[in-house]
Amino acid sequence: MDKRIMKFKLLSYKQALRKAQEKGDMNAVKSWTEHIAELQQQIDEAV
Repeated sequence: MDKRIMKFKLLSYKQALRKAQEKGDMNAVKSWTEHIAELQQQIDEAV
């Protein structure tokens, strides 16, 4: 996957995480946090 696309996806994930935190949905927060960590690792490996 293109690095620019991954960074855009990461931004979207962070926005979704913020919304989940605002709603107090802890299951969604945990899920988005895991997705963000996984995507961040992929971005780091792509460098």
